[in-house]
Amino acid sequence: SVPVSMEMAVDVDVVVDVDVDAVALLRAELLAQAVRQREALKQAGEQGIDSSKKQRGGSEEGGEEERGRIALLKAQLLATLPETIAGRVMKGRQLSDFAKLSDQPHKRLSWVIGREGLVDLLGLPRGLDMLLHIGHDTEWLRLKVSQGYEFKLCIFDTADTVLADWSGIYQLLEKFYPEVYESVALHRQAITTQSFPDIQRAFADFDIEAADLRGITDNNYLTVGRYQQIADKSVGHTRAFLYHEVGLSKLYGGQGFTVSEAGVPGSREYLTFNRGLSELPGGAATLIDVPVALHEERRKQGQRGARETNQGLSHEGRTRVD
Repeated sequence: SVPVSMEMAVDVDVVVDVDVDAVALLRAELLAQAVRQREALKQAGEQGIDSSKKQRGGSEEGGEEERGRIALLKAQLLATLPETIAGRVMKGRQLSDFAKLSDQPHKRLSWVIGREGLVDLLGLPRGLDMLLHIGHDTEWLRLKVSQGYEFKLCIFDTADTVLADWSGIYQLLEKFYPEVYESVALHRQAITTQSFPDIQRAFADFDIEAADLRGITDNNYLTVGRYQQIADKSVGHTRAFLYHEVGLSKLYGGQGFTVSEAGVPGSREYLTFNRGLSELPGGAATLIDVPVALHEERRKQGQRGARETNQGLSHEGRTRVD
C-alpha cells in the first residue's frame, strides 16, 4: 500500500474547500488499483507471450476491466475537486520555504496544474513519477535531492491561472515583466519557432541549462536585473532569461501541456503569480507530501543501459539524462 500523508501549510488557518478525507480514500484506492495492474502486467511478461487466442482474449478483457475501474476512480476523484482547483509541486529545505508558491522570492510567476492534472498526479504511485510527469528532468531532481530539498503538492483554489502556451507566456510577460517586455517581444518569432537545443547551439556566451542548475549565485543566471543590464540582448540571452526567471526549461514546448524528458505529453500547465499561501483566495491551501527517491530510477537506467549495450544499440542522435 502507498501511504497518503496530509498536513497543513505554514500560517494557513482555513482548509481549502476540498474534502481531504474523500481525496485521500479515492487516491489510496486508485493507487492500489494501479499496483494491481502493474503486478498483472509484470506476471504476464514473466509468463511470456501466450499463443492461445482464447487466453489472450481473456487477458485483454481483464485489462479493459482494470482500465475501466481506474477511469471510474479518476472520474470520482475529479468530481470531488472544485472546477477552480489548482495544484503546484513545491520544493523547500525548511518549513518556511513552503510559505509561498515558489521558494525563490525573486520569481514573479509560479507553474501550476489544473483539476485534470491534479487527478493525473494523484493517480501516480511515486513522487518521482509526479515530478517527471510535470516536466522536471532527472538531472535537476538529482541535484535538488542531493541539496536536501523536499517536495510537497500544494492544492488550492484560484481562478487567476493562464494556460502556459506561447500566447499565454507573452500575455503574462507583458503584465508581470513590463520593464523587459519590449526586449523579450523583439525575439518572439525566433523564440517560439526554434527549439531550445538549436538556440543553445547558436549561443556561445554560456550554457543556459548549466547556469540554471548553479542557480542565482551564477552571474550567467539571468534575473530581470541581469537581463536588463545586457546592452545587446540576443535570442540566446532572451531564452536564458525565460529559462531562469520564468521557468521555461529545455523541456518546455509551448503547447500548454507538460512534456516529460522522454518526450511524453502530460497534463495541461498554467501559470499564476507567485504569492504567499495565506494570500490565496480564502487564505487556504492543503499540502501533500511528495517523497522522492532516485536510487530506483538509477537502477532502472543502469539496466536499460546494459540492455542497450548488449543489443549493440547506437545512442547517436539521442538525448539522455543520467
